[in-house]
Amino acid sequence: MAKAVFMVVGNSVKKGDNQIERFLSQAKNLKIYDISRSGQALYGRCHYRQLKRLKELAENEGLEFSVLMQTYRPIKYFLITFILSGLLLGFFWSSRVWTFVYYGCDELTAVQIHEFLEENGLRPGSRLKNTTQLSLKLKKTFPEIIFFDLKKDGVRLNIEVSKRSKEPEKTAKKEIITSLGGIVRYVNVILGDSLVKPGDVVYKGQVVIKGNPYAEGQVIGESVVEIIKKAPFRTLASVETGNKKKQLILRIGTKQFNIGMVNEDTKSWSQEMYRFGWAGNRRQFVEVSLVMYHELKEVFWQISEQEALDRALKEAEDFFFEISQVSKVLDKKIESSFSNTEAIVRLRAKIETDLTKERSGEY
Repeated sequence: MAKAVFMVVGNSVKKGDNQIERFLSQAKNLKIYDISRSGQALYGRCHYRQLKRLKELAENEGLEFSVLMQTYRPIKYFLITFILSGLLLGFFWSSRVWTFVYYGCDELTAVQIHEFLEENGLRPGSRLKNTTQLSLKLKKTFPEIIFFDLKKDGVRLNIEVSKRSKEPEKTAKKEIITSLGGIVRYVNVILGDSLVKPGDVVYKGQVVIKGNPYAEGQVIGESVVEIIKKAPFRTLASVETGNKKKQLILRIGTKQFNIGMVNEDTKSWSQEMYRFGWAGNRRQFVEVSLVMYHELKEVFWQISEQEALDRALKEAEDFFFEISQVSKVLDKKIESSFSNTEAIVRLRAKIETDLTKERSGEY
């Protein structure tokens, strides 16, 4: 406990002794240590909290009371020290980079670059200095990187990386088959031998160019595509009920702690995630996120026949545009009809295209 040293002095030589004696008598219930006297002065040591009471007793006896030394520091000094320390710590924290965030690269590349930066002295807690030499050294170490940039954003270090794109390797084919059936108009053989000629009728999956030993080329012809799309009048949709729940996610290193809504079936809830902050150790050592869950319920939406027809027509047109971008459209017809539950659109078109071109989707 904090201690204080005090001094009590009498006002006169005649009355001083009696005043001091009466003062000591009234203060006998208080803990006073190391009492000593020198003439009309009394010296002693007490707890800091007792100073106020001793001063009152001394004033009642007409004695002069003064504090010579105290080991207690008022709370305001503590607060001042705390605030200054916080400011210094905040400046120290904000002037350095603690979190490394990577853009434009995969996880493996990010780990490799992070290890390279650590080996060259740039790690969480470091100051960001001139990085020109570091960037040049990194590009020599990783020749596939064509762009590398470091930008400080508060305690975050944003690292943008661009890698040289790899051209897809062409696999050599020993034969070329058709993806569409139709009538052959002309054949363009680059490698191999053609098995068809203009005017021939070919079917889907038929070999048209045989390799010698490899095959490459095009078979241009007329083909008919038919696309059928359906749109029901009654559709099932998920809507929010207004019921919300929260979950706090705390990630520390490789461990994750979920607080709130752990046992709920998240299939019937939509999610929104908000990231509050993180601190760096490796790349993201501590991360705090809040996930808002919105409860969903399934309802049936009823739409008109025209709305269903417009929806089916749009799907058919979009799909036809996708498969006929590099084709010449010779003719196109659209038919529509309705059943008891849905609108049906049938798109039939004649196109001139490469019959061997690979296509995705069903039509």
